[in-house]
Amino acid sequence: MAPSTFAPWDCCLSAGLSISFSSRVGVHKFYLGKWILGIIYFLTGGLFLAGIVYDYWTLNRQISEANAAPAGA
Repeated sequence: MAPSTFAPWDCCLSAGLSISFSSRVGVHKFYLGKWILGIIYFLTGGLFLAGIVYDYWTLNRQISEANAAPAGA
């Protein structure tokens, strides 16, 4: 397998853009590998918008956790 050309800021940029433009349908949760929360966000409109506010406050931590997790976890 070829070495990854993934830069750490790519994940921040992608997750930040997805939370800004499509947070009510949970795209940022799917991107971070949190499928169950992504489905819940999709069905509830971002946990009735309260979850979106929480995600704005904790997005950097969530990205760090997603980057630290082993691939496929």
